[in-house]
Amino acid sequence: MDRIYSGASMVLIWLGKPFAKLQLGLEVVDRIGERATREAKRIIFNQRYDFSLSMGDMKSNYGIELFTLEEADGLVTLFESSWFSRIWVIQEVALAKEVGVFYGDGILPYDKIGATAVFLHLTGLSIAVVTEVGLARDDDAVDTGDVVLIHQAERIQLLREWCRGERGDWLDVLPLIDFSAGIEDDQLINRPGKGGSAGLILLKLLLWTIGFGATDQRDVIYGLWGILQHMADAQGVDMPKHLRPNYDITAAELLGTVAKEILETSGTLMLLTLVKGPSRRQTQGLPSWVPDFSPILDSHPLCGSKFKSVTKVNAGGHMTGMLDHLSLGAEGATLHLKGVSLGTVELVGGSSTEMKDAKVEGWINILSRMSQVYPPTAQPSLEAFWRTLIHDDDFSSRPAKLPQSENFRDLILMLMVKRFLRVFEAGGNDAVTELIQSWKHLGLDNVAERYPNHIYGTGFLQSCCRSIGLLPETETEHLLSPEEIEAWKQSRRASAAVFELLLGGTVFWRRIALTSGGYLAHGSESLSTGDEVWVVSGCPSPLVLRKTGSEKGRYCLISEAYVHGAMNGEMVANGVEWQDIALV
Repeated sequence: MDRIYSGASMVLIWLGKPFAKLQLGLEVVDRIGERATREAKRIIFNQRYDFSLSMGDMKSNYGIELFTLEEADGLVTLFESSWFSRIWVIQEVALAKEVGVFYGDGILPYDKIGATAVFLHLTGLSIAVVTEVGLARDDDAVDTGDVVLIHQAERIQLLREWCRGERGDWLDVLPLIDFSAGIEDDQLINRPGKGGSAGLILLKLLLWTIGFGATDQRDVIYGLWGILQHMADAQGVDMPKHLRPNYDITAAELLGTVAKEILETSGTLMLLTLVKGPSRRQTQGLPSWVPDFSPILDSHPLCGSKFKSVTKVNAGGHMTGMLDHLSLGAEGATLHLKGVSLGTVELVGGSSTEMKDAKVEGWINILSRMSQVYPPTAQPSLEAFWRTLIHDDDFSSRPAKLPQSENFRDLILMLMVKRFLRVFEAGGNDAVTELIQSWKHLGLDNVAERYPNHIYGTGFLQSCCRSIGLLPETETEHLLSPEEIEAWKQSRRASAAVFELLLGGTVFWRRIALTSGGYLAHGSESLSTGDEVWVVSGCPSPLVLRKTGSEKGRYCLISEAYVHGAMNGEMVANGVEWQDIALV
C-alpha cells in the first residue's frame, strides 16, 4: 500500500455528497488555509499555546476575519465527517505526493484542511467555535473529541509531514513537536540512516493514532502498515516477519505480538501507559497490560504529543536494558517488573460525567481529609489538588505556570451554581438549602477556613444564591438585577475559563484519588478504593494496579495515573528498594 499511495501523482478524497454547510466549511478553509499555516507554525516555533477563548479577537490576533455563525457551523460540519476518524485514511494522506478534496467543481488541497485543524487546536479557537455552534444548535452532543474531529484532522496532517521528511513544508517546526515523550528524539524527522527499531516506530504511530477506528480491530495495526514500512525503509530498519499483515490470527493474538515487539525492542515501558481503564476496553482475551487500541476514546495519555519544551514525565526512570523473552503462552502472559508502592487508594473523587453534572462531593471529601500542606511537594494541599487535576501542565510548560488557585476557585463556584440552578428547578428553595447543608456536613466550611481566599464556604454560597434568586432575600442581601447577575456570571466564567480549558485535556474518563501514602493520583474512572498506585522501574507514568488471586505481588493493570510529587523520578532519586511485581 505504501508503494501505491507514494507512487500516485495525486490522491483525491470524497467527503460525501456535497451540501450547503459542507461547502461553506470548505470555503472557509480555502480562505484561511495559508494564514492558518503561518499562524500554526508561529505558535509551534514559540512553543506556547494561545488561549483564544472567544472568536472576537481573531482579526487582531491572527489577521483573520471573524467567522460568522454560518461559517463556524460550516467548519464544524466539515470536521464532523466520519472520514477523519478512519485508520485507513491516514496512510492515504501521509504517503501521497499531493492530496486533494473534491470541492464544488474544483479540488482543495488537504494541506489547507490539515493546517486549519492544527491552527484551530493550537489557538484554542476549536473550543470557541464548537461551543458557539453547540449553543446555536441547542445540541449538547457537539463536542471536540468524539464528534467534531478537529484533533484527528490535525494528527493526519502532522503524520503526513513526518512521512514527507525533507520534502515537508513543516520541516522547520516539526522537530519542536515531541511525538513520544522524548524517546529517541532524532527519529522524529524522517532522515535516512538514523537507525532505530520497528517497535519504536510502531510505538510512535500508535501514540499518534489513538482514537482512530476500523471495522476489523486488527486494522488498527495493519492500517498503519504502509507508513510503518515507509518509515522503516527510510531509517534502514528491517521489519520483522511476525508484524506483517496476517488475517489468520485473532485481534488478541496480533495485539499481544505487537506489545511484545514494542516492549522488547523500544527500550521503554511507555506502552503500559496506553492501557485504557477496563470500562473503555473492547478486545477480549488480552492480558491486562496489553493495550487494545480500540477506537473508543479514553483520556489523553500522559506521554502523548506535546511541545518539545514541555518537561517530560519520567516517574520510573530509564530502563537499563531491553525486556527479553516475554511469555505469551496459551494460559496468558505474565510481565515481571519492579516497582515501589505509593499506597492504597482510600478516597476517590467523582467521574468526569459526575463533574459535568457538577457533583463536587468527592472533591470536597478529599480536600477535607487532607492537611493544609501536601507532604510530597510541601505545597498547599489545595494547590496540589488542582495541579493534579490538570497534570500540572498548561500545554506550554510543566509545572503549569498559567493557572492560579483563584481560577480553580471560580471553576468550582461555577460548577456549584450550575448544580444550584438544577436542584432549584426540581425542588425550589428547600432543595438548594438541603444541598448546601450536605456540603457543610462533608466539611466544606473547614476547607474554606483553611484556604479563605481560594475556596468559598456555605455562608458565601447562601449569599450567592440569594443574589441570583435561588434563596429568599434578607434585609441585607437582595436579588440582583438580570444585568447584574449576567455581569457577575461573566466575570466568574472568565476567571474559570482557562482552567476549564486545561481540564478538557485531562479530566475525561479519569477521577482523582487519595492514597494511604498521602499521594494525590489522577487515574482511570475504573480505579476504586483498595487499588494500589505504583511507580514501576522504566515506566514514565505511575500505574494503578489491582490485586488478583492469592499469590503475593500479582496484579492486573487498571491504567496509568498522574501522581503529584512523583512524576520526575523522585522515587528513583530517593534510592527506594524496588519490589518484584507481576502483571497478568
